[in-house]
Amino acid sequence: MKITLTPEQSAILIAKGISAEKASRQGERIYKTVELQNGSIKRVFDGYEPIFTLADVCSLLPKEVVTDTIMCDDDVCPISIRWDKNCQKWFVGYDLVPHPVGVGVDSELIDALFSTLCWVIEQNLLTK
Repeated sequence: MKITLTPEQSAILIAKGISAEKASRQGERIYKTVELQNGSIKRVFDGYEPIFTLADVCSLLPKEVVTDTIMCDDDVCPISIRWDKNCQKWFVGYDLVPHPVGVGVDSELIDALFSTLCWVIEQNLLTK
């Protein structure tokens, strides 16, 4: 079972506005180049790649979203996380009437959660 996002997935979340400080793991060392007064260039340690864990992603996802459905305006839709034994995949989304929106589907739970979190951000449903 995969418990961390890849460095690339973590970078996507940061680019979408999630604070790197919310990542609880560290990946590879990051170096920046610095030009010295004599004209030479030096690589200087600048920290570590932030890596988001399964727990981090779960804590970032809203447990419910408020949106307009066919039933009413400002409907409260809870998160839905389920394993489909037939497909051997996780389905993560929000129970929107009349059908759930399964925005994250993957054999790895963290990847399904990641897709759902990206969708939440893109839909401006992430509460600050």
